[in-house]
Amino acid sequence: MMCKMTNLKSIDVTQQIKDILSFSFKTLAALMLVISSACEKEDPWSHIYDQGSGTPEDPWLISNVVQFDNIRNILNGNFRLVADIDLHRHTADTGWMPIGNIEAGFTGILDGNGHSITGIVKSGIFGFTADGSVIKNLFLESVNITEGFKYFYQHTTGTLVDLNEGEILNCSVTGIVTGVRNVSFGGLVGINRGNIIDCHVDLDISECGSMGGITYINYGNINRCSATGTIINHQSSFEAGGICVLNFGNISESKASVDISGSWSIERSAGGFVAKNPGTITRSYSTGNIELVIRRAEMWQSFADTGAGGFAGTSPDAGNFRDCYTTGNVSITFDYDPKYFRVFTGGFSGMGGNISNCYSVGKVSGDDSGGLVGGEIEGVVSTRAIVTSSYYKETSGQNDDGKGIPKTTAEMMKQATFEGWDFDNIWTIDEGSSYPSLRWQE
Repeated sequence: MMCKMTNLKSIDVTQQIKDILSFSFKTLAALMLVISSACEKEDPWSHIYDQGSGTPEDPWLISNVVQFDNIRNILNGNFRLVADIDLHRHTADTGWMPIGNIEAGFTGILDGNGHSITGIVKSGIFGFTADGSVIKNLFLESVNITEGFKYFYQHTTGTLVDLNEGEILNCSVTGIVTGVRNVSFGGLVGINRGNIIDCHVDLDISECGSMGGITYINYGNINRCSATGTIINHQSSFEAGGICVLNFGNISESKASVDISGSWSIERSAGGFVAKNPGTITRSYSTGNIELVIRRAEMWQSFADTGAGGFAGTSPDAGNFRDCYTTGNVSITFDYDPKYFRVFTGGFSGMGGNISNCYSVGKVSGDDSGGLVGGEIEGVVSTRAIVTSSYYKETSGQNDDGKGIPKTTAEMMKQATFEGWDFDNIWTIDEGSSYPSLRWQE
């Protein structure tokens, strides 16, 4: 018996096939989009971390050097140390390659969580920390650098960061640094364009390039930081400062107790707190001593920008100092007749500065010297000091010719001596027993 097909006329088989294929392609495309989106969210390097998701609320947890090294592959990630890290075995042969560079800097958050990093030998931990980055609660211990740094930014380096544009909070460095020649060095940061807050450095530094306790150059802000240790150098071209070598930015409520010694033969500056300060420094102090021997210069000429001071070496263009003090001694001697070589030596500043409500009490010795300010270059306005209500101890052995007011030891221990100073909010004094100190020291 034959079947009739007349009931299938209304069925368009071709259209059905098209509809099925269209549905399948749309479903597949949607599925691929979901998969692609998921892949974009999950960093291919995140599998190295056992815990965390890389967000600020749930950072990746670092417990070993491999996980720490992997930060360089997720530069925008968020991390927290849960163990101390030893880089020595990881870097024994080739040295540590700094994390981030000028083309791709670290922009994430690293919380040291109170843990330490040891084994730093040939380079800083980070090359470039960009704007938005945060490094906090991290301690670099027993740094032992005895050769030149292998990597650095513009001949400048630091034990934690070469170039910083982010925030560094509550970090510290301890150890020794020797023989990092022809490289400018910062105890914590090479060049700072960001914020450094509540950080401390305790380093003994010798025979390196120019050196600053916290940073080499500061363009940003340094607040509530401290540096202790020694700087010893016999290279002719070095400069040194207890907190930094060159300050263009702002430094406040910080202290330096760094003894600086060595020898020069060409124009340079050294200061117990800062070598050169075109910027602003407030409510800070230094206690370190400076002792330098000037060797015979290779060329007979008068060097116009050479200064040494208990607080600042030189302060070109009237850099600002307000509510600061120094107790360190400054000694400059020559191993030859200094006919063509001048070193301005001052208890507070070697040369220049806008100095207000400051004092020095250390002994000063050297040519072109002063109890508070060493001197200025005749006819060069930028080297001239502007001094307001600032004092130095009479026993400094110097006379400033009006650049500061000499006082006896007894007078320096009386509040009435310091006219116009704010003893309610900034300064305090134990009348008759001590010199003024800053209230934040309490």
